[in-house]
Amino acid sequence: MDAVILASGEGRRMRPLTETTPKPLISVLGAPILDHLLRALPTSVERIVITVDYLAAQFEERYGASSGGREFVYIDGSVQGNAKGFLAAESHVRGERLLVAYADDLPSSSDVSRCLAQEESILCFNVDDSRPHGMAVLRPDGTIGGIMEKPDHYPSNLAVNGLMVLKREIFSVAPEMTAGEYHFSAMLNRYTQGAAVRPVIAEGLIWGISTPADLPRVEAALKKRYAV
Repeated sequence: MDAVILASGEGRRMRPLTETTPKPLISVLGAPILDHLLRALPTSVERIVITVDYLAAQFEERYGASSGGREFVYIDGSVQGNAKGFLAAESHVRGERLLVAYADDLPSSSDVSRCLAQEESILCFNVDDSRPHGMAVLRPDGTIGGIMEKPDHYPSNLAVNGLMVLKREIFSVAPEMTAGEYHFSAMLNRYTQGAAVRPVIAEGLIWGISTPADLPRVEAALKKRYAV
């Protein structure tokens, strides 16, 4: 199975750390953030197709053509938005299903396995706060019928996370510009409206890596995960 990892963002809110290092390569608990995501993926994920743009050379310096028994393919991201970079990955993805992940969210290995157990899925988590999230719209059968990005009124209590298992038909969804960019989240919203994508409730997710102030919390959570 192949995974497409979206890693082309500049990470402006993580400055000054991202002035010289792309956000996914910032070190947490002695390793880049991206390493912790890769560690959670099963061995059945044999190829990593990664979209890069900001300080892109550092990714290839870190992982090369292969790392940890996996092949790495680097795709030029786009300043027009991560949907453009995602679409550029299509020709490098094999098979009818793929895993898609944002490079700065850290699911547990069990969360990834439970997502892969579904034909198509999105990792979600329950929210009971007022912070903005992309929220899942649920059909009566429990599948996701759409995603509302930071709505004023939540259609459910399930926020979507940056880990998905999708069919390659996702590549046929034409991106639309919103707020001056082509966002993958908008593509995902349109795709779920015509697919049977199931929510998987996260049990060990580490999310919200936005500013340097988040890193101590993330490190503590990783220590708990790895029992160190």
